[in-house]
Amino acid sequence: MKEFLLSDEQENSYRFVVRTSGINLSRFNKNPVMLFQHDRAQGVIGRWEGLRVDNGRLYGTPVFDDRHEPGKTVKEKVESGFLRGVSVGIEDVVFETIDGVNTAISCTLVEVSIVDIPANENATIQLYYNDKPVDSLSTYLQLSINQNNMNKQELEQVFNVLGLPANSTVQDVIRSINTLKNTSPSEKGIREVLSLSFKDGLISESERKFYESAFTGKPVELAAFLNERREERNRQKEKEYIEFVESHRENLEYFSPGFIQGDMKTLAMQNLKVFKDMVLQIEPVVRPSQLLVMGRKRTGEQETRRPKSEWTLQDYRKFAPQELKGNPKLYEELLNKEFDNINH
Repeated sequence: MKEFLLSDEQENSYRFVVRTSGINLSRFNKNPVMLFQHDRAQGVIGRWEGLRVDNGRLYGTPVFDDRHEPGKTVKEKVESGFLRGVSVGIEDVVFETIDGVNTAISCTLVEVSIVDIPANENATIQLYYNDKPVDSLSTYLQLSINQNNMNKQELEQVFNVLGLPANSTVQDVIRSINTLKNTSPSEKGIREVLSLSFKDGLISESERKFYESAFTGKPVELAAFLNERREERNRQKEKEYIEFVESHRENLEYFSPGFIQGDMKTLAMQNLKVFKDMVLQIEPVVRPSQLLVMGRKRTGEQETRRPKSEWTLQDYRKFAPQELKGNPKLYEELLNKEFDNINH
């Protein structure tokens, strides 16, 4: 039977790379089982012999149980070329991010299966946790972090310090720690971080000078502090946004409540001042009832907004005829003013 490539260092279906040198073969060498499609319910279909590592690749030769099913049928399909894929099953995985690539630096080989469709052209992979198959990397990582010695409160404290959400996985924690490890603890690095935070409005000029001294060599503490400041600022901006919207509803009646609390809010959070100026330029909605009232006023109140001292004889005849009738002196003055205007 021909030799199979069991594992190499290409990215697999779980979107990470398995470092071949980190695969622990001790357990597998004692029981080198072969399964079909990682399905233990079908039983063992054979074993693997002659495991060897060459140029970062793990190879092995299959020996099928051709006296029983499904080993007999699987062997025939392998020999005839209808089945060509293999997949390793691993657990106890330790991850690191290396050159930006999610990498399993160590793991334990549990089993190797013959499969119909490998995830890549060489080989695929199956994750196990406590000897049970896991359907995704995120599930595996969540199981890992839930099974450590920290209780829920301690985990929440770790997430909070690193600025991570409550549903984070161990991989998220590792990634954050690696990021912090790469953060320069030097005085220059702290100055740059605080300078950006000052430009972003998170801290004042006087605070920048103080924190430069307080956080030198303490990137984790600085990250936690700035995250807390950022969250507090976002809460304040959101409160300010809600209050402004409530007090200017007449300007925003063109927009649905969902848009106001969704996309509009996202836009406003970027620059509240510009958003407020924009809203104030929006003309309030004019309702049909208001149009009727305005129509009635158009020939009356709106035309009489001028003070009476500027009224003409025509104005009095139109808007205050009774006052004109009861005041002959006023009538005479207005009439003379009208004649003067005509003569000039």
